[in-house]
This record gives sequence, C-alpha cells and structure tokens, in this order.
Amino acid sequence: MKLVNVSNYLNHHQYPLCSHFNKICDDFTFISTTEPNVKKMKLGFADYNDQDFVFKCRNPESKDRALKMICDADVVIFGGGSYHWIAPRMEENRLSFLHAERFFKKGWWQRYKPTTRRKRIQRSARQNGKAFHLLCAGGFLAKDARSIGFRNNCYRWGYFPEFEPLDIKSNLADKAQRKTVEIIFVGRLIKWKHPEHPIKAVANLLKEGIDCRLSIIGMGPRETRLKKNINRTGLSDKIILKGAIPSNEVNAAMQKADIMVFPSNHREGWGAVCNQAMSSGCAVIASSETGSSRSMIRHGENGWFYNYGDIDTLTVLLKNAIQDVPMRNQVAENAYNSIEKLWNHEVAAERFIEMCEAMLKGDTPPIWEDGPCSEAPVLNNKLP
Repeated sequence: MKLVNVSNYLNHHQYPLCSHFNKICDDFTFISTTEPNVKKMKLGFADYNDQDFVFKCRNPESKDRALKMICDADVVIFGGGSYHWIAPRMEENRLSFLHAERFFKKGWWQRYKPTTRRKRIQRSARQNGKAFHLLCAGGFLAKDARSIGFRNNCYRWGYFPEFEPLDIKSNLADKAQRKTVEIIFVGRLIKWKHPEHPIKAVANLLKEGIDCRLSIIGMGPRETRLKKNINRTGLSDKIILKGAIPSNEVNAAMQKADIMVFPSNHREGWGAVCNQAMSSGCAVIASSETGSSRSMIRHGENGWFYNYGDIDTLTVLLKNAIQDVPMRNQVAENAYNSIEKLWNHEVAAERFIEMCEAMLKGDTPPIWEDGPCSEAPVLNNKLP
C-alpha cells in the first residue's frame, strides 16, 4: 500500500507513528509543507525532518511533485497546512482522511461565524458521500463535524508520543513509600491552560492539613502573576514554579509524580501531556474539555474527570486520590496499561493499515470498541 501523510512538518508527537508507518508500509512518504517551528527547536525538541521518508515541499517544483504523490497514493492523511490539496485528491474520489483536532477551538459560537463555518465545510462536509473520513485527534471533533453536516465516518485518533516501557509496579511501590504526595502540572503558563486551577485546589488541601506538594513545569505570560499569588498564600515551599525544563527531565518528573492535573479548557484540542503522564505512572485528573483525556480516559478506571473550572470537585478528586493509595495506584497502573496496550503508535499504525486495506478492497473494515480507529462518539464539553 502506498501511503502519504501531508502536514506542516514532522514533530516529536508524529514521528513515532510515521516511523512505524514507514516500517510496515510498502511505500510511505511524509510531505512536509513548512519549516519546523523555531521556538520549539529552541526548547530542545528534535528536528525529524531529515528522515529518509520525509519529502520537503518548499518551492513550486517540489509542490508539483508533492501533488503528484498525493494523487497517486492509495491512501492520504491530510494534516495541518495541507487542506488546499484535498480537492484535487477528491476529484478522483481516492481514499483519504483528514487528521484534525476540534474545528471550533475558540468556542462553539464559531460555527455561526460565516468565514470559519465555510472553511470547515470546505475541509469536510463538502466531501460527504466520497471516500473521505475524519481521524479525530481529540474527543470533540466528531461533534464539531456533525454540527456542520459532515456525515462520513469519524474515527478516534490522536497524537502518539514515543512510549518508553516502565516497571510500573516497582515505580508505584516506590512512590507509595513517600509521605508527601507529589502533584504535577505541565504546560505553558497561559490563560486557557489554567495553571491557577491546580494551585487553588492544592492550596485548599494544604489548609486542611493534607500533605502534598505541587510542581508547576512550564513558562509563559502568567508566570509573574502566579508567583505573586503563591507568595501571598505563604505556600511557596509546597507550590513550586519550576519553569521550563528539557523534555527528558519532564519525563523524569512525571515518573516521580503521583498525580497530574490537566485543567485546560476547550482550546486544548489534544494535549500530549496526558499520554506522557499516563505512560509515566501518573494518575491523571483532567478537565472535561481536554481532547486527549476525553479520548483515552475512562472515569474512575484509568483516570478521573471533573467539569472544567469546577475547583471544588477538583479538590475532592485530589483529596480522594491522595488519601486512598491503593485506588490511586490501581488507576495509575491502568493508565499505564492503556498506553502500553492500546493508545500507542504501533497499535494506531497497524489498525489504520488494516482498516485501509479492507476499504481499498471494498470489504467492511474491522470494528474496534475502543482505541485508535474505533468509532468517535459525539461528546459534549460538560460531563453527563
């Protein structure tokens, strides 16, 4: 099978999946349409765009070659920066997929904005009835797509960072010996990621005399404000701003932490920190509006949800997880197993190829109940 993946550039979230595609496909090409993000390179992220399977599309001649590869492929995945190539591909109704996060990241009101609605329809609903489907990187794309009339198949998908096996039982046993429970937040310190929410919840717990410590990893425009608020509470020894640290140190910090709080709002289309935390032995407590958690987490089994912004419920969930060590460890172990056995790049690539091969033959594709390539449900931001 000849598979082409078109996106802006190959990043650390996409590389494991694409590398496995290259391993199991007869012919795989990743078409990169732009230069890598310089800011992310400065933060220590690797540049994967010199891989043998990457074709750099940077000038008119290379664009012509890229278009030919797209039209000749058996299957194409269209990602960021590739939308204008959908129409030429679909003129021949060749099997294609749009890989996207939610369409209306800035708010549900955007579906009434004519320019935004028109762009989304051009990318999706215009292809109704054709061999064109959605790979939903996050729990809410299916709803966004259905709201503008898209009727083709929507499949669960996501981003699949590198998975590093861990002796999960030993990791959890070591952490259970500590007196102080370690809580972590990882992300940019910006408005819609809401680092202040875990700070408020942990402050509530500390006032109750519950022994815990919160580490905030990341940097951003809210750092100064957060620091002032922490100092005002007199809890700077228990709520610690660590700033930006290298990616390998982030992984180590997650493996040492007991709980990760993931408080973002609906603008968090995916959020790979959830994958990373689950694969590191963290018990994740996530806002109901984060895309990756609503795809991968089953409440009370391999993580917990609370309605976005509900600090009281977040505080209660943290308190329960801190005080019930066996429950917390079981949830963390289940989270790790979810990544190891289901939500990883190898399972995603192999299921996708199996599904596409069936479609190309005109057969009914496999039906999976959960994980990559299973049917994407229509979800609301708030929990039932």
